[in-house]
Amino acid sequence: MKWLMENLLQRRAERLVRFVVPDLPGFGSILDVGSGTGHNAEYLTRTTPLEVVEADVVDIHLVGRGPVLFDGVLLPFRDAAFPASILLFVLQYSQDPVVLLRELRRVTSGRVIVLQSTYSGTIGRWILSTREFVTGRFAFYVVRALGLLTARTSALQPKQYFTRQSLDDIWDASGFRVRVVRRFDAISSCVSRELYVLEPIAPCP
Repeated sequence: MKWLMENLLQRRAERLVRFVVPDLPGFGSILDVGSGTGHNAEYLTRTTPLEVVEADVVDIHLVGRGPVLFDGVLLPFRDAAFPASILLFVLQYSQDPVVLLRELRRVTSGRVIVLQSTYSGTIGRWILSTREFVTGRFAFYVVRALGLLTARTSALQPKQYFTRQSLDDIWDASGFRVRVVRRFDAISSCVSRELYVLEPIAPCP
């Protein structure tokens, strides 16, 4: 069972990273915020020349070096420290997505790449919230029960869910413009997952 879970996490990381790589720089260091089990960062490090710095609010890494811990708001890095940053299905866990994105804008000199689920309508919100429970909290406790994790509590409690319009409002409020949107997949007719390539409208004051 442990092998199966590890295999699922690895295959998920491979699929996500392959989708994101075309929008990443070809070299240098990038920041992975909400790095979780570390599989995305590990696969990126193994298959590209990039150096990946991980950051998260809790340490639940299973592979790799593990994250730099932060409070979910202020990132402990200097201004423009990274040419690119990634947020892979993380924004829903942030207490204040605008504040977090402004911090990413501060520490990133180039693109911020976000993979995020969106919904439309009441049914879409229900489908998305159910899926978030299964892939978030439920998956955390399964992995912990298998002995792969020692962490006692999970940070995988969504604070909000997004429509395409609400995400557009968040990009604007945090000082970004959307350069590229690419569909990752569609869970149903009213729930989909997209990649957003964000660029700062102007340097941080």
